[in-house]
Amino acid sequence: MGHHGIGMMTDNGERLINFCQENDLVIGGTLFEHKDIHKLTWTSPYGRTQSQIDHIIINGRWKHSLQDVRVMRNADIGSDHFLMMAKVILKLRKVRIGVSRSKRFDVDKLKNSKVKEEFSVALRNRFSTLEDETALTIDNFNKAMKEAGEEVLGYRNNRKTEWISEETWTRIEERRQIKKRLLDSNSPRLKDKISKEYRGKDKEVKKSARKDRREYTERLAKAAEVAAGKKDTKTVYQNTKKTEGRL
Repeated sequence: MGHHGIGMMTDNGERLINFCQENDLVIGGTLFEHKDIHKLTWTSPYGRTQSQIDHIIINGRWKHSLQDVRVMRNADIGSDHFLMMAKVILKLRKVRIGVSRSKRFDVDKLKNSKVKEEFSVALRNRFSTLEDETALTIDNFNKAMKEAGEEVLGYRNNRKTEWISEETWTRIEERRQIKKRLLDSNSPRLKDKISKEYRGKDKEVKKSARKDRREYTERLAKAAEVAAGKKDTKTVYQNTKKTEGRL
């Protein structure tokens, strides 16, 4: 255990330290000097009590590979616990150079009739600038498609979970903004008010996410059923794999 822990040690804390000593483990959050707000990992529902109760523990053999451990207060995870981040540097025996993936447009947005119309208008505007049919080469066509896609659709964020809708992502962003206001507030009364607002928005996010997951699973099941009728075993297998853990 390092010298930068915070708070009073409980019986559970003593048991954790004994366990670490017996197994040559290191409590990462106590090794690095930070402001208290970047050590406290939990806050009570109304923000009146805070404590360091979550830890990142590493084998003593890798102690010097651990470069930093701190709390990321602005990360909105829908919990009264804060996200902890550890920076670890490892020496790799072999580095494999992967093939870079090209960016793809977020074509799922075209399911929205309004977005679909905006995309059509953007394409027409670009084609109308071409003087005659001879100017419509494959290069100009690709350029027009790319510009319209960038303007209206944007690129797909591969980090986003496939089944979460844009509506839910909007609610998640709203929740994140409320969390930011909560962290920036110094007034206990205002904290209570914002905490209630945050819990309400968190319920909205979880309800919307459950709906998205249910609808996504239903779509996969229907697609698998159609594929089975066509004896398309590849699609059946792929959709079945996607639904694992979602039913």
